[in-house]
Amino acid sequence: MKCKVSFVFILSFILLTGCAGKKSYPPSETGKPTNIGSTTDLPKTEPEKKKILSPPRGEENIGVSLEGHPIKCFVIGEGRDVTLFLGAMHGNEQTGTVLAHKLYTYFRKKNNWKLLEGRKVVLLPEINPDGVRRGSRNNINGVDINRNFPAENRKNGGKHGSAPLSEPEARAIDRAIKEHNPTRIICLRQVLGCIDYDGPAGDLAAHMGKYCDLSVKKVGSQPGSLGSYAGVDLGIPIITFGMHRKATQEPEALWNQYGKALVSAVVYPSSIEAIIKDKAKVKAKAKGKFVSKQLGIPRHIEKAIGHYHDAEFDKARSVLEKAANKETRVANRQVALMYLALIEMAYDNMEKADRYIIRLIGLNPDVELKDIGNIAPSFCEGEDMTPDIVRRFNSLKSKR
Repeated sequence: MKCKVSFVFILSFILLTGCAGKKSYPPSETGKPTNIGSTTDLPKTEPEKKKILSPPRGEENIGVSLEGHPIKCFVIGEGRDVTLFLGAMHGNEQTGTVLAHKLYTYFRKKNNWKLLEGRKVVLLPEINPDGVRRGSRNNINGVDINRNFPAENRKNGGKHGSAPLSEPEARAIDRAIKEHNPTRIICLRQVLGCIDYDGPAGDLAAHMGKYCDLSVKKVGSQPGSLGSYAGVDLGIPIITFGMHRKATQEPEALWNQYGKALVSAVVYPSSIEAIIKDKAKVKAKAKGKFVSKQLGIPRHIEKAIGHYHDAEFDKARSVLEKAANKETRVANRQVALMYLALIEMAYDNMEKADRYIIRLIGLNPDVELKDIGNIAPSFCEGEDMTPDIVRRFNSLKSKR
């Protein structure tokens, strides 16, 4: 009996003190041990490669119109800096819907994810789906959605609605404001031909005005309008981005005309040039992206290439433009044009990049990209321009 008790005591002691074997601890996320004891038996871990993750995005129905059509809300990005975009509040102003969808597509592209760091974009592209289908300004109750908000200056009755937020379309906007707490609101309109603003949004309006042909003009808050409610009463900077009544509905042309102004609102108060240049610098610093095969390249072109890799794009562009126009040797002009295209692609100016590529192909319709230089995959913080360069070159060449 005494032996049995002693055996149980000894076994218990071994288990409690850990002498039955050494315990291994899993590494933490940094690869360092989570315990403070010996690390000799810890498994070795490979360091994780830095990845740029896709910004969170989602889609939901934030409301339903009187005729039962969903009012969709798209969200992309994550952060406390929130920009809310509203389109087609009036059914006869559908340009805003086109632009809102183009903006969402823009931020879904990997090259533009860095612009969303610490930022969230919320889009309601089609607030008044019933009015859109009928081509009418108001909803089917005859209420102007932009007069149905609980502003201190509102009026009841008629186009203002029987009561504040009596219309489901206005309630959808109010829900988006309360759920996402926007830092700023941009109403995409097709009226006035200017950038109007309410609340503390004067600097934001001027900032956006730098990137489009619309002038900044303070029109004034209307009774029961979103500008009166969100801008004046709640103190949220709100912009009425009033495109011209006859603005094109063609998506690419519309984006080329107004896209940068919308992106500038998202990154405000930062300068869009500074952010894009930082992003372009990351691309340009990737080694071996384009290595010319031509021998005897003039010194001034070599220096321009150096400026490109240092992200000194203005210096590089001025030298390369001269080379592209004046060099007697076709091979040198091709190299210059290719680098000019790369600069514009770094800035996401794809139309300009295409023009340079077309000029390059025009010098020799049988030219192949591999004849000019080696385009090798170059990864830098998850970004790689190689597929875009090759794809655009081959696409433009096949159309000739």
